[in-house]
Amino acid sequence: MSTLEYRPDIDGLRALAVLPVVLYHAGFGAFGGGYFGVDVFFVISGFLISGIILDEARDGQFSYLKFYERRARRLLPALFTMIIATFAAAYFILLPEDYGELSLSSLWAMLFGSNFYFHASVNYYAQAADLMPLLHTWSLAVEEQFYLVWPPVLIASVWLKKRFSGIVGLAPVLVLVVISLVASVARADAAPESVFYMTWFRLWELGSGALVAIALRRGLSVRRLVAVGLYVLGATLVVAAMFWDGTSTGTRSVILVLVCLGTSMMLFTGESNPAAKLFETRPVVLVGRMSYSLYLWHWPVFALFRVYQNDADIARGDALWLLPVVFVFAAASYFLIEKPLRTMPSLPRFALRGGALATLSFLVALSAMFSSGFQFRIGDQLDYVASRSVTSVYYCEKQRIRRLGKLCVLGEPLSHDVPVLLMWGDSHTDHLAPMIHRVARENNAAVVLYSSCTPSIDNIEVQFVQQGEAHSKKCGKWRNRGLKWLHWTDYDVRGLIIAGAWAGQVRDLRSIGPDANPELRGHELTELGLNSFFDSVGTGRPVLLLSDMPRPGKNLIECAYKDLTGIIRRQKDYCGPMPFDRVVANHGPTTKALYNVAEGRPHIQVADLVAKMCDERGCPLFLGDRILYRDHNHIRSNLNNEEIETLIDRLGLRSAFKVLLAQS
Repeated sequence: MSTLEYRPDIDGLRALAVLPVVLYHAGFGAFGGGYFGVDVFFVISGFLISGIILDEARDGQFSYLKFYERRARRLLPALFTMIIATFAAAYFILLPEDYGELSLSSLWAMLFGSNFYFHASVNYYAQAADLMPLLHTWSLAVEEQFYLVWPPVLIASVWLKKRFSGIVGLAPVLVLVVISLVASVARADAAPESVFYMTWFRLWELGSGALVAIALRRGLSVRRLVAVGLYVLGATLVVAAMFWDGTSTGTRSVILVLVCLGTSMMLFTGESNPAAKLFETRPVVLVGRMSYSLYLWHWPVFALFRVYQNDADIARGDALWLLPVVFVFAAASYFLIEKPLRTMPSLPRFALRGGALATLSFLVALSAMFSSGFQFRIGDQLDYVASRSVTSVYYCEKQRIRRLGKLCVLGEPLSHDVPVLLMWGDSHTDHLAPMIHRVARENNAAVVLYSSCTPSIDNIEVQFVQQGEAHSKKCGKWRNRGLKWLHWTDYDVRGLIIAGAWAGQVRDLRSIGPDANPELRGHELTELGLNSFFDSVGTGRPVLLLSDMPRPGKNLIECAYKDLTGIIRRQKDYCGPMPFDRVVANHGPTTKALYNVAEGRPHIQVADLVAKMCDERGCPLFLGDRILYRDHNHIRSNLNNEEIETLIDRLGLRSAFKVLLAQS
């Protein structure tokens, strides 16, 4: 294939890419690897766009102006329309802070920089990624950033081929693809977020499509029977990946390489291939032609519905009616916006209509930003839940501690003149800090807040994969550092307070090492890790082992607002007390694991915080008339004096603290 001619099999391949993405995001668990469809899109894009650049550069007709005009026609009208519609729907669903974040993310999306925005914004304390209506625009940003640098690379490749040889001409493309591939595989474990969002780690995927375009333009081909076999093998690799359900970042890298290889094989052999007939049928081709609009519209529909129901999981029944809605929006976008403006012969008319959509998008985004997310929609906002930062940041006195670094010290300043306790855990240790600070001060004690990972995670027998394998390795080092400090410090460390998100982390625990047992469940691994930890600590110091606080499982900040019955429409049947039976079922296994660990160790006292917080009416979401939780599992950091006192009493922290010091 010397020039880029229309190939219906490529539209069919687009359909194969987009449908698993949509079904995966709709919650169909069978499509556990559906997100690999985005990678198929990258390879297709690299193939098609590189082909255009190569043909025009070869004939001396390449124009940057025309190239970016085509990209604008292809992408911008439908993108701006989707953003405007998302703003309109979100006006009736999102609370002001989330609406403000939507406006900021839309500006990044319109400037094709949203991969940078979401890489910086999607973290443990941010709004859940599944609830961000424009999260999917990261892939558009990656593509457009790629096409800022790719034309000069291909033009240089054409020039080198003419000046020297085909091998020399291939060098710029091949070198960049290899470097990007090696970097993405090498960093998949250490920096999974960067590998996911950053263009330089994705360059090899688009570049692999470019290599196929180069190969076809140089006349490379295979015999018909071989072509059929390669196409079937490629399709098998791609389809099989869509049903993959794994968590290891290392394995994911292998699957990703196979997906891109399979896509490249289908592109290389798909022209006039009898094996591609299924992908050339009219319904499949139509879905492929609509694939861009389908991709644009499916995510905001699902994300806003998740926000409306305040649940990241979409029930199967809801997914079955949401999918037709997505297809209706996509069809309207394709036939009324995308196709007409892309083929509009008059550039001034296109610029006028496209410019109008762009202007409207920017104006709405800026208006939302300067009005604090249209805050007037909910009337007077309660100051104590004004934003996630207000409810999640706990300010403490930090001291630099030898061998541990700079850490929060609760109660009295750390010195050799006061009894010292080490409070060890994760963010569920942090959210207890206001109460521990007060009790420690009353007892003239200093509590070192050593919070990053629970000590049950050693990364030798127990691995924690929630934030990637690199985080688990960090937890293992964190544990070793804490143990060494306990053994070597000259401070008067009287005991330990251990707390953690026990009930939340069990899904992400894995058994590893020479004696790994894949049959062990999360609560059993918690028990295994804690037993190992306390064996290392020894029996010289008493321990207060705290269970997890009751976990709502949903973000309930909106329950704090006085009026959600006006403009904003949300399901509100979740603002009552948490059902006791559900909370016990969630927390019971890990709480029992804590008691099992304490059995036979008289120096360990266990405090069941669920039992202390809940009664037959359920587990409260409010203290008085103020919401207790800042998200789906953490209590607010900005508790007032009355709330701190109430929690100290309900959790029995004064008596537990005194017992801890008395045992030492």
